[in-house]
Amino acid sequence: PPKPSIAVAEQDIGAAHTQHNLLTRPFASLAIHVPINGQQPPAVQAESAFLFDPGRNSVFYEKQSNEERSIASLTKVMTLLLASESGNLDQPVTIGRDAAALVNSNNSYMGVSAGEQFTLRDLLYGLMVASGNDAAVAIADALDGSVPAFVADMNRRAAQLGLSRTSFVSPDGLDDGNRSSAHDLAVLTAIVLGRPEIEQITSTQQYTIPPSGTHRGYNLVGSNDLLPGGRAPYPGANGVKTGYTLSALYCLAFSASRDGHLLVGVLLGEPSAGARLTDARALLDWGFAQE
Repeated sequence: PPKPSIAVAEQDIGAAHTQHNLLTRPFASLAIHVPINGQQPPAVQAESAFLFDPGRNSVFYEKQSNEERSIASLTKVMTLLLASESGNLDQPVTIGRDAAALVNSNNSYMGVSAGEQFTLRDLLYGLMVASGNDAAVAIADALDGSVPAFVADMNRRAAQLGLSRTSFVSPDGLDDGNRSSAHDLAVLTAIVLGRPEIEQITSTQQYTIPPSGTHRGYNLVGSNDLLPGGRAPYPGANGVKTGYTLSALYCLAFSASRDGHLLVGVLLGEPSAGARLTDARALLDWGFAQE
């Protein structure tokens, strides 16, 4: 495979968990990084890859990182960002018929029913842990009144953040018309992780919503095996999202913290779930070795 290029960010934007001014374009200026002792980074099977430390703006790995590709459920990272910016994760959300209609074998779903009422926070767990397309549509309806209006906000937010290779047609990622690059998605993921309360959601592998007077109980189980409780937990892993469609292949936005450093990465176009997991672990090992 082609030897990946390496770069480092010049601009100092501050610590990874410092709240960014999200109307600016963070991580926009990149420069070259020389690996420690001339070491070479791992080769990954993904079509596109990107790994960086947003606190230091150090980009440790990139492979075809600006190539636009279908991104499957990594779309939900933008849905998560817009929801986290809405200002009230405890607001009630009533499930509409359009969201409930997605509980079928053609979708990944949380399993909601029309008329049930949840907090927005619980739906975010349904979005990120269960990868619920039904949760994504319910969130879109609640925040903007309709899916098209929410998608317009997704694209507006991407433009504000300077994600020039990113475009959305749905809030869930089922449609392969959602496209982005490994670089853009890594930047988006780092911004999301800077939001209050979000790391608690992205780092969760299993989540229980107890039954209440407005909904039945739910036991949500995720597919990010890097997280505690996964098949191959990585020390310090705190996110973020898996994805798969026939067109996008296997995708992953991932992150981990160690000794005060946060690493954020994206893999697009992996040939299998196993390769996705192996490559993410190898990139994290590489990145932390460079810190």
